[in-house]
Amino acid sequence: MKLKLLAEDFSICRLSDYKAVDWTAPLVFILKSTTEITVVCPTVQKPAQTLSDDDGWRGFCIDGKLNYELVGIVAKISQILASHTISVFVVSGIENNYFFVKNEQLALAQEALDKKGYFFV
Repeated sequence: MKLKLLAEDFSICRLSDYKAVDWTAPLVFILKSTTEITVVCPTVQKPAQTLSDDDGWRGFCIDGKLNYELVGIVAKISQILASHTISVFVVSGIENNYFFVKNEQLALAQEALDKKGYFFV
């Protein structure tokens, strides 16, 4: 299976107000619940005011659209990474799944996935 590495560095932020999000960023992911507002965005477009943030994430996705009814893809990739002690932050949509790992673990993640038949394009 082909994986596509995203070019930019990402930040995972906790916000008090989602209005601070820069929606012009090429990729922005937001979760709003009764207990939190979390945004994943390119670091260069991180909101100025955050409650907390964690920089230094790199992202990749499966190259091509997937049907959300497919079973186990996120679990398989996450398990491969977990077996190499690599933390992953996953964001899923209907057609795409995005995986974020810390910059310093990216090479190890790519190597682990490559050994299991996934390769980066």
